[in-house]
Amino acid sequence: MDEGAGAHSRRMKLAVMALIALLILGVRLYYNSGPLFGNLQDEGIYLNIISQSVVFHSQQSFTQFRGLNFSDYLQPVFNPANVFKFYVGFLYPQELLGYAFGFSTGIAVYYVIFTSLVEGIAIMLIADYLAGLRAAAVSGVIFAFFPLDALFSSRVMPLVPTVALLALAVLVFVRMDSAGSQRKRMLYALLTGALTGFAYLTHPEGVILLFFLFLYCLVLLIAGFSLKSTKRTLLDLALIAAGFLLAYSTVGFYYLGSAGNFLLYPVADRDVFLYQAATQPLSNITVMNGVTLTYTTGSPSAYINLLFRTPGIATSLYLIYGMFYFSILGYLAVVFSVLLIVLRAGKRRWFFISMLVFYLLALSLMPTEIRSVNGGVNLLIVNSADMYGEVLVLPTVIIVAMGLDRLLSSKKKALWAVVIALLVALIAVSILEMNGDAAFNRSSMSTVYSFIGFLQQHPNVTFYGQPQFIGDVNMLTGFKYDSTVKPLFSCSNDSIGALNGTYIAVGGTVSMELSPGVMQDFDSCVMANMTDATLAFNAPNPFSPSLPLEVFYKR
Repeated sequence: MDEGAGAHSRRMKLAVMALIALLILGVRLYYNSGPLFGNLQDEGIYLNIISQSVVFHSQQSFTQFRGLNFSDYLQPVFNPANVFKFYVGFLYPQELLGYAFGFSTGIAVYYVIFTSLVEGIAIMLIADYLAGLRAAAVSGVIFAFFPLDALFSSRVMPLVPTVALLALAVLVFVRMDSAGSQRKRMLYALLTGALTGFAYLTHPEGVILLFFLFLYCLVLLIAGFSLKSTKRTLLDLALIAAGFLLAYSTVGFYYLGSAGNFLLYPVADRDVFLYQAATQPLSNITVMNGVTLTYTTGSPSAYINLLFRTPGIATSLYLIYGMFYFSILGYLAVVFSVLLIVLRAGKRRWFFISMLVFYLLALSLMPTEIRSVNGGVNLLIVNSADMYGEVLVLPTVIIVAMGLDRLLSSKKKALWAVVIALLVALIAVSILEMNGDAAFNRSSMSTVYSFIGFLQQHPNVTFYGQPQFIGDVNMLTGFKYDSTVKPLFSCSNDSIGALNGTYIAVGGTVSMELSPGVMQDFDSCVMANMTDATLAFNAPNPFSPSLPLEVFYKR
């Protein structure tokens, strides 16, 4: 290929990837529903940490962990909410954005959306390196409409940023074999480890790639290579480990200085899970004689069900409904894994197929603690949640994209028709699911946003309401009205009687999980003790059984 043709090819590749990147960004902006405090209470905790730092200049401290007895898991410091401040790879960029532009939940969400875009670009570059531009384009389109990633991209939580870093790490790793020199290969290995380390600092789930890479390389060694290849693989592993440790050291020495423990993060994270196991109901599942699995939530099939779930109708009005986060991609991943193996489609097919299998097993079976119980073995497995399945996105997209690309390499029109039909079906099912979930998410917070609209029209008066409701309002408005929008902690006749000349909000959706049942008793108590008040604002709740949001003016 001459230089001119090469330049044209590069421009074409850049144009195609840029257009698909815009598609990825557009889909995520369209389905951005804003924070959902009740359904995913973690979101409120993260936003609280960020806002406390940016708005109230409260710096994160780890001195409370100094001198702890880490065998006592029931100490209050091990409450799961306290470990969130360790996720500095997520919190520090958010706080820097807050310092630069001011705190807002919108900026916090846009950062997560941006990391999802980075993830999508990394996936396209991986597919391009493995199979060319066509595979890259297919992978980008699949990723754009991947419900799991698209919906979690509007959640202010660290899972999407973590997986974006893991995608960059995988991109660097798969390119190691094409490094032009030994020095460049060593740099790639070090960078792979560093990116994985920063992913781990963003969320503990990021360490899953480190485990996979070590196991993958060890299997290559056991399979048998020349001494030269063995030395090279061992050096790769050593440099990956060194890069990981280097990334961790950026905060490890701070932990050492403030709490006296360089490994405070992994130790505290483990003990938080043990705290959960000691304070939550447990269920035991016997998998074979002498081996049992103990779960706090979920089951060994949780992530298998995530891949192969079908669209369902809500069984509960507020929280329990049929998420179909993988569209039809779970089924296609199985089909194309078999196809790629049968067709022997490149040596990297095993990398991503084994990655998908390893991730499924690790998510389902990785124990927090291994115990000996009555002569048998017990694996304590804490927390199975749909959001942790985010790490499955990358191998799933690559496997399906490579499979579809393999079909497109044929000149048979029938196979092209199959690929087009699959892509249309995939996009249609994904849009159907995302439309339903986004509508549900927006509706669940609609009365909170209605109240904010009324509040903005009355900026110089004082409002009171249920503490959770007021907390959500202040967070969503960036604490702009913090001095005039106040929580009502008591609903007694005396406390309400003293609120003359103010507005009092009752009812409405206090996010998905907390309304209406939890708050109805409080609202009823307020109404029973409120006299000489007139209705100033009414916003019907989109969920018919719940109380509408009502704002009363108390004379």
